[in-house]
This record gives sequence, C-alpha cells and structure tokens, in this order.
Amino acid sequence: MNKRIKIIGALSLPLLTIEIFGKMDWSSMTFALVLCVGLSLALTAINNKNILNIALKLFLMLIYLFTLFLAFIEAVTFDFTGQGFTNEFYYHISFDAFRVGFDKYGWGLLLLALLMAAVTIGMIRLTQMKASSKPLTVLAILITLSACSQSVTGRFLLGWYNYHQDDTFVVNSEQIAYWKKHGFINQSDVPLKQLIQTNKGKKNLILIYLESFNQFFIDTPPYQSLTPGLNELSKKYSPIPHVSSAYVTIEGIVSSQCGTLLSMKKGNDSMMKAEHFLANLPCLGDVLKEAGYQQHYLGGAKMEFAGKGEFLSAHGYSHLKGLDYWKTQPIELNNNVWGLGDDALFNQAFNVISESNKGPQPYNVSLLTLGTHLPGFTYPECQHLDLNAKPFLASIQCTDYLLTKFINRLEESELLDNTLLMIVADHGVFPNPKMNSLFGNSAYDRRLVGLTNHKHVPQNQEMASYDLAPTVLDWLGFENDKLFLFGQSIDDPLHSNHKHLTRIHDWHKGKLTTNLKVDCMQNPELLSQCDKKALLSWLNQKHTKMSKTSTVMSLSCQPKVKINLNQKNKELNVNNQNLYDHFHYNGFYMTKRQYESGWFLLRLSNTKDVRALTYWKDNKVTREQFQSFFDEELEGDGLLIHVSADNEIHINSKINDNWKQQPASNINLCD
Repeated sequence: MNKRIKIIGALSLPLLTIEIFGKMDWSSMTFALVLCVGLSLALTAINNKNILNIALKLFLMLIYLFTLFLAFIEAVTFDFTGQGFTNEFYYHISFDAFRVGFDKYGWGLLLLALLMAAVTIGMIRLTQMKASSKPLTVLAILITLSACSQSVTGRFLLGWYNYHQDDTFVVNSEQIAYWKKHGFINQSDVPLKQLIQTNKGKKNLILIYLESFNQFFIDTPPYQSLTPGLNELSKKYSPIPHVSSAYVTIEGIVSSQCGTLLSMKKGNDSMMKAEHFLANLPCLGDVLKEAGYQQHYLGGAKMEFAGKGEFLSAHGYSHLKGLDYWKTQPIELNNNVWGLGDDALFNQAFNVISESNKGPQPYNVSLLTLGTHLPGFTYPECQHLDLNAKPFLASIQCTDYLLTKFINRLEESELLDNTLLMIVADHGVFPNPKMNSLFGNSAYDRRLVGLTNHKHVPQNQEMASYDLAPTVLDWLGFENDKLFLFGQSIDDPLHSNHKHLTRIHDWHKGKLTTNLKVDCMQNPELLSQCDKKALLSWLNQKHTKMSKTSTVMSLSCQPKVKINLNQKNKELNVNNQNLYDHFHYNGFYMTKRQYESGWFLLRLSNTKDVRALTYWKDNKVTREQFQSFFDEELEGDGLLIHVSADNEIHINSKINDNWKQQPASNINLCD
C-alpha cells in the first residue's frame, strides 16, 4: 500500500502542478488525480513476466507522458493567449510556432523532458511487483477517463474535433435578407475581384498595423503615461473609434483588408494557409491594384507565418518584405525571435515611402510592427527612455516613441502631403494571466487604437476592423460600393444601423456580448447563438465561392455522367473525371465524407465552364423547391444532380434561365 501511495504521488504531483499553471479548473484537476490513481492501480496490477505485459505497462506510461505533455502545452497556451485548445491553437500549429514557443518556453520544455524521464525511471523501479489483479478492466476505465472532456486529453481532442467539424446550417434567402435589413451584414453577395471596376484614387496610403495595441493604452490612466507620443498625435490627428472584429494577427489583416469575418476553422479550401483562400474575394489591395497603385507590405516576421504572404500576394501586394528578405540585407536583426525589430522596420518603411513618392504612380505602403507582441520587445533606439521594468509595458513605451519619431519624420519630409495615414491595431492584447496582472479588467477592453490624418472623422460612428477597407477607399476618393460582405464605410449614411460582430462575441451597446441563448429567435439588436452559427456557416459558403477550386474543367454540349455513391470510394464522374471530393458542403470539401445521397450542383458560366461545385444533404425537399432556391441564389447556368437514398439519379439543367429535365444517358446542355 505504501508503494502504491508513492506511485500516486509521483504521478499526480507533476501533473497537478502543471494544471495549476494552466487551466486551473477544479474539475480538471480532480480528473487528473483520478487518472493518476487509475494509472497506479493498473501499473501495479501488471507483472513483468512476459513481453505483452511489459508492452502494456509501457502503453500506460505513454498515456501518462502524453497527458503530461498536453498539460504543459495547454499551460503554455494559457500563459500566451489566455485561452486553451481553441481554433487559433490548431490553425497556428507549424514549425515556426514551435520555434517561437521554444525560444520563450524552452527552459520549461527542458524541465518537462527531465521530469518525464525521472517519472519513467521511477515507475520502472516502483512497479517491480507481482500482479494483484487482472489489469484490463482498470485499463478500460483509465482510457475512458483520459478521453473525458474534463481531462486535458479530452479538451485537446474536443478542440481538434471542433476545429475540423463543419456546420450543417442551411440558410434561406429570408434569413439573409433579415441580416442585411438589420445591419448584421452589409451585402449578401459581392463581385469577383476580377470584375472590379474603379476610378483612380486621389491620394497615397500609408497603413500602419500596431501589434496588439489597445485604445486604453492612450486614454485610460495610468497607462496613458506610457504613450506620450500617441497622446500628442491624438490632439493633432483625428481619433477613430475602433472596435476589434479579430483576435489574432492573420484574422485582423484579412478582416480589415477584405471587410469580412473569419471562422478560423479547418476546411481544405477555407484554410488560410492555402494559397487559393479567398483568392477571388475583393479586398482593399485588389481595388488599389486595379487603380494602378504600387503596393508594399513590410513586416518583421516571416511572410509564410499563418499564410500572410500568400494572402497578401493574392490581393494586389506585389512587394512583400518579411524576415527572409531582411536576412539578405545588411540589417541587424536584434534579438527578437519574431524577426526584424521595429526600429529597423520604420527606417526601411521610410526609405520605401521616399522612393515610392518619386514615382508617377500612387502607392500603398502597409506595415506591421512586432514590439508589442508577447512578451514585449524594446530596441536600442529606445534605451535613452526611462523604460518600465516590466517588458510589455516597456514595449508600449518603445513602440510609442518609434512610431511618433517615424510620423514626425514623414511630416518633416512632406511625405504626408496628399497621403492618407491610417494607424490601427491588428487586434488587442490577449487576456492572459500576464496581461490581467498588468491591466486588470482593462485587458478585456477590446477597443483598438485608431488615428488618421483624414479630416472630419465622425466620432459618433464606430469602425470595426472589417470596416477599415471601405472606410479607407472612401477617404482615398474612390466611388466603389457594395464590395464587402460585412465592412461598411463609417461615412455611409446607413452606418448608424450597422452592427459589429466577431466570430466569438458580438458588440452590443459598446461592449462585447455573448450571443443570446435562445432557440433561433430573431432579434434585430443581437444575434442568438443559433442565428450566429447559421451566419458563420453562410459565411463559409461565401468564402468557398470566392476561393479557387482545385477542379477546373469545361463541359461540352453532351457531357458524360457516371455516378456510384454506394461504395467507399465515391464516384461522381463527369467526362471521366471524378468530382465527388471537390464538391463543397457548407464551405468544406467532401473529401472522406461518406454521403450516399443528396443534391449536387455544378455552377456553370455561359461558356459551360464549371465555376463551383456545391452539395446539399438530401433532406426530403422536392426538385421544385430546390430549383426555386437556386433561382434566387444561382447566377448563370447550372447542372443539378439528385441522387436518392435508393440510388435513383435525376438530372436537371438550367440554361439561359430555363430548367430542363435531362436523361442521365443523354444530357444536352446546348439545345
């Protein structure tokens, strides 16, 4: 018994200690303790007389070590972001994320490795005893406990499942019209970026994204003492009431550039790391490119991190400079794990702006700072300041100084003449334990910094992150309208009715508010949780339509169709090409989904080019109901295939707004 208590203590103390620094939830800690007790019972119930028992004991130890590792990862994630295994966590899994994490938490990872080794050796020594009972029952209970949602392993698996889970909401035209009427969305549909027609802009653009920079740094005592430069700029320039619609950097950039929300969920072509993501959605850079702007993006981090480079290059930015570029230049990179420091970044931006100003074309120079990224960085140019002893507060002071120096330099060189200057944040600080200790409840204040040299900014109209692109285009002198699903210019006469949403909470009466817990009841002021899920599902479908598909084909007048869904490898062949995996269901590819019936729509151009492939589950609606729905949603021609549960196939075509039933053996799209 004494030896078993020692084993329980040896297993539970490391795990509970890590849990305290992570989620620190009593139910989770209780499950961790129960898990360790179960492990001790199982380990002491296995003798070492044969290879199978030894392998079983090793398997149990692997369960514990994996749980210990996940607890450490969760604790690190909580320390960094204030959240656990969310969609952002899985999205950002990459070698670069590991590199950055190792630099910040490498000592902890080393201690964890030593601890895991010590526990393994200790268990080998402590469990050298005869079996007291058969271990299989205990083992089954143990595995069940480890996968429970209250355990760290269960939270990891549940987060992974939610990240990969697609939504199944079917949104009708009445609901979309309701969202638009009450200002939850700006447009129900937008043109392809290739169809943008624009006038010439009247000004240049300098767009500065400040990393994790909240408005309360500037206007809330005692934090405003950290930003004397921005305090003065706020008197000279126009403040923009700016509320966040994003939580992480890539989300903030996409939202502000393209006037949309992101679900941050996995889904093949809805994945931001994919080069085709939103490739056809109209964004700020696309409009400026069409108007002849030279466009530059400068950032200290690697361009491929979180798919930033692929996204920007697909939307009009022809000159991208990130860490890989800076490494080829005679520039000191300092000791910032993320890359080029802000002191050097502002100097390089000034050079790019100076050179761009000499050319005949208008320009857009966008840059993203790094200094206020956790844990906070300062640079040699700031050493003369009386910097705060706390790194993050010192980084605010340093960013404030470097930004103000940069703006003053632009003014002195007359580079702000005929130029729109926008200073905004990509998102706010993460409400993690460190930020809570520094700022208290202010860490949950999601108002972001917003400053511009534009005159006559309406102070009674808030700008969400996704309102930035239409607002900037307005202030640059463009006349484009109806380009953005959510974004709306704050100069728009209808903006007072404009709601501001995020993928998690929504803004209501100046505060981020949890969506109403009611059964899909429509409320003109705040979405219900059901309505919010439906809206995000609809948004995924829109994003899919605006992303390049991996299937490009043209149909002849008489395409050959062969369908067999009653097998593991589903077949929906058109002209000997299997398209099943390339259909989209609520924004997700059909890959590995085993649907045996449903509605398959091939959206066609007037030249019979396949533009999109969409699937709906067979929920017992009639062909006439589907055709009515498609008449409202479908622009152009289409080929609609219905496969029933008993494998009956019905095909209808829509050509020149006329529906026609087609025999599967002799389809004719031309007569």
